[in-house]
Amino acid sequence: MHFHPNVRNYLFFTIVVFFLLDNLLKNIFSFNYGYVIGIGVLTLISLSSFISMKKHKNFFVLLFAVLIASLQSIFFYLNNNFLPDGFFETYYLLVLSPFFIFLAISTYNNKDLYHLLSLLSNTFYISLFGSLLYYFYILGFINYDLSYFLSPEKTRSFGEIVIRNNSIYGGSLAAGGILFMQLLLSVFLYDKTDNSKYVLWVYILFFLILTTMSRRVIIPATLLLTYMVFFRYRKFNLKHSVFIFIALILFSYFYIDYLEVLILRYLGAFDFFGHDVSNLSRLNAIQHGFISGIYNPFGTGLGSASSIGKEVNSIHDSIGFIGVAESFYMTIFAELGVFFSFIFIILLLKFTQSLDRTTKLIFLFPLLLESVMGLSLLNPASNLFFYISLFSSFYIFRNEEYYASKKSAP
Repeated sequence: MHFHPNVRNYLFFTIVVFFLLDNLLKNIFSFNYGYVIGIGVLTLISLSSFISMKKHKNFFVLLFAVLIASLQSIFFYLNNNFLPDGFFETYYLLVLSPFFIFLAISTYNNKDLYHLLSLLSNTFYISLFGSLLYYFYILGFINYDLSYFLSPEKTRSFGEIVIRNNSIYGGSLAAGGILFMQLLLSVFLYDKTDNSKYVLWVYILFFLILTTMSRRVIIPATLLLTYMVFFRYRKFNLKHSVFIFIALILFSYFYIDYLEVLILRYLGAFDFFGHDVSNLSRLNAIQHGFISGIYNPFGTGLGSASSIGKEVNSIHDSIGFIGVAESFYMTIFAELGVFFSFIFIILLLKFTQSLDRTTKLIFLFPLLLESVMGLSLLNPASNLFFYISLFSSFYIFRNEEYYASKKSAP
C-alpha cells in the first residue's frame, strides 16, 4: 500500500492532534487509545514508504542506531532476566518513532514537506485556545466545573507563588515542551516563507512559554528570540518586541505578581547554591543519572530512568534513586550506559554533519540546550512534533541541494 503525500500529511496531522489532545480525551471521554492509534498509523505510513524510498547514508546511520539500541536491550535482558517498567513505550518513542518518521517523509518533494509543516503549524491554535480556556477557567470567567482536566498548577520562586500555564496538556512542563516545538517550527517557516503571520505566532508562543514558568524551555526560547531580534531577521526587530512587553503588562494586570516571579524564575535558573530547592533536587537527579551510567557501563535498560509508561505512584527505578534523571542526556546516558552512549554520540555527530546551518540554528541547538535540564523529547507529542520538523527541514535542504546540482550540471 502506498499513500499519496497529501493523504500522509493529513494522517500525520491527525496523529499529532491525537497526541496533543491525549489529556483531554482521557479526562472528558475516558478515551485512552490516542497514543495507540497514533503509533499504529505512523507505523503504517512509514512502512508504506520503505520500499519506494532511496536509501542514503543517513538512512543507514539511523538504522544502525535502531540496531544498537536493540542490541543493548537484548544484552540487558540476557543479563538481568527482566525489562524495566516503561521499556516498550521508551523503545518506541526514542528508537522506532524517529526512524519511522524519517522513512515516512523520505519520498516527499519540497512542496509536500512545506504542506506538512504548514499543517503542523496550525496546531498553534490548539495551544492558544487551550491556554485561554485554562486562564478563563481559573480566573473565574467560566462557571462550569472543568477541574477534571483543567486543574491549576502553582509554583514557588523565592517565596512568591503564581499559577503556571498548563493549557489543556495536563501540566506546565508538557505545555512548555509543546509550545517550544511549535515556536521552533514557526521560526523555521518564517525563515523559509517570509510570511509575516509567523512573526506574530512566534511572539504569542513565546509569551505562552513564559506563562508556563518552565525554565528549561524559557532559557533556550529567550536566547533564540534574542538572536532573531538583534542578529538575523529584519521583521524581528525591537519595534515588534513591544508586543511582548504589552502582553506581559496586560497579563500582570490580572495577576500582579507574575512579572516579579518571572524575573525570579530567570534568576533561579542559574541559582545552584541552595536558594532554589528545585534546582538542587534536579542537579541531584542528574548526578545520580551520570553515576548510574558510569557504574552500569552497558546501561540500566530503556525506561529505567524516566517516567515513561509509569504511574505517578510507581515512578521508581532499579538504579538507586527515586524519580527521573531530570535531563534528557542523563536519562539516555543512564539507560544505555557509557559504552552504548559513546556509540550513539558518534552516530549523532555523523547525522548532524548533513544538517544545514538553518536547521542546526533553529531546531538542533535550542533543543540541545533544552535537553541539558529538560525532558521534552520524552513527551510523545513534543517528540513527534520535533522529529517531523527536524527531518522535514533536513529533506528540504537535501532536495534544494539536489536540484541546484542538477541545474549546474553541464
